[in-house]
Amino acid sequence: MDEWRGRVDELLYAGESIEERVEIGDAEVVVTTHRVLALTPSGDGERYRAIDRPNVLGASIDADGDRGHVLTAGKAALVAALLFALDAAVDLGGLLSMPSSGAPPGAAGALEAVTSALALVDLLLTLAWALPAVVALAFLVRYIVGRRPALRIEIAGTDDVVIPAGENPPLERLERALDFDES
Repeated sequence: MDEWRGRVDELLYAGESIEERVEIGDAEVVVTTHRVLALTPSGDGERYRAIDRPNVLGASIDADGDRGHVLTAGKAALVAALLFALDAAVDLGGLLSMPSSGAPPGAAGALEAVTSALALVDLLLTLAWALPAVVALAFLVRYIVGRRPALRIEIAGTDDVVIPAGENPPLERLERALDFDES
């Protein structure tokens, strides 16, 4: 794809000319009289997008991250909340506090075994909601840590073009070239 950065003229229509070239890391956005050409050699998805200028709604800088991590965190949090509600609804504490001193002599051992089993079930219920809660937190942290600044070109009717941006991306130059700075 890098070879196309030097040959952008070959991508132009007859009568179309380049108005501005904006480099953003290893990517480049070329604003022409008719279109916006996004050359993203290392980006996810398409490496070349041509957007007719009337379909370009704006450009902005925001943080881009893998939204799949947020979705996974939400699902795990929902499972954790449902299991927590089940744990809170099932009150095993009342059963565990039964005194074994008033039990008949032969039933004291059986009552202790049942109490031990109920204590294990109570522990398992606690672990059952705690594990998905930890998973949800881990995916949320992974999303937050993985966010990076990105230049987003908003396009009507389709997915936006998202280009990873480093320090001080040239948003003003792009907005000027697209005539968005006057609004």
